Amino acid sequence: MANPNPSPATRWRKGRSGNPSGAPKTKPITEAIKLQLQEACRFDLDGRTNLEAGVRKLMDQFVGGMPHAQKLVLEYVDGPPTQTIDIRGEVNKLAERFGMDPDELYSRTLRLIEGGNRSG
Repeated sequence: MANPNPSPATRWRKGRSGNPSGAPKTKPITEAIKLQLQEACRFDLDGRTNLEAGVRKLMDQFVGGMPHAQKLVLEYVDGPPTQTIDIRGEVNKLAERFGMDPDELYSRTLRLIEGGNRSG
């Protein structure tokens, strides 16, 4: 187990974490994929990049009615669908557990979620 109270001489000094350059800004696989996407596609006679050829293929599948392609394209364009979460049941359980009025706890919870008055 690590010493919970190290001496000041052995503690990390502010700004001197032992990893001065920090975490890498990109990941090697991400960089490799980006490089490949920028290269000319060897299967495309029009001189498009791998990225352009891939997007064309995806759009062909989208127009052709392939559900996975349609879902992917729509999520990139509009973002994933918004999900509604009903918290009323959990709030009622907590209110009962702590002897609180469920409606008051529910309205306080909604104010917190919406970023309103946190003290009320």
